[in-house]
Amino acid sequence: MMTPILRTAVSTLLFTLATAAYNQDVGLSAMHYAASAYCSKETLVNWQCGEACNFQKDIEANKMIIMENEVLDTFGFVAYNSEQNKIIVSFRGTNGADITNWITNIVYYRVQYFEVAGSQVHSGFFTAYRAISYQMLEGVRTLFAAHPSADIVLTGHSLGAALATFAALDIKRSIPTFKNQFTFYTFGSPRIGNQVFADYVMTLFPNLYSRVVHYTDLVAHMPPKDMGFAH
Repeated sequence: MMTPILRTAVSTLLFTLATAAYNQDVGLSAMHYAASAYCSKETLVNWQCGEACNFQKDIEANKMIIMENEVLDTFGFVAYNSEQNKIIVSFRGTNGADITNWITNIVYYRVQYFEVAGSQVHSGFFTAYRAISYQMLEGVRTLFAAHPSADIVLTGHSLGAALATFAALDIKRSIPTFKNQFTFYTFGSPRIGNQVFADYVMTLFPNLYSRVVHYTDLVAHMPPKDMGFAH
């Protein structure tokens, strides 16, 4: 079932486009993939989680790969849409009932992002992502090997948007043979790193990244700019 946050996002949106051209149909599709990540694992693995899954009817459930770290309560999936020939990578946002996700969100200190000089990222988001990054990369590699012409869709809402951003960078870094089209849409993303990191993301995805936010969403304004974070 679609979350109330994502349902509201359909009706009133403000788009931060960078240099990307936002496409409403693509955005609606990505939003439903982001919503699907909130479904229970039991319904998700059969692609039977209600409205969000019904919007995308051509997911091959037998190729569904779950990304999960129970300690940090980090969750997402990698899947294949046979009709569209797309590999889908989607991350769940904050699980409101679980204090672990809120701890992840409020750990604001910055850490170095790999070897990118001067680049720093939110330690809580980065730790949550690293906990399932291997599962994500192995899932993408597996589906890419089976479907080498497939494009890729990366998405996530709130905390999931931060995780999707790290995933997009990891695919670029770790699967250099992946030359197919990226579709990269996030919803309600918080700030993830400093200005150097933000510039690095846009260098790698100059025409591909659309960050969609509701105009009253507080999450999109966190962590604060005066703490050294930037979109």
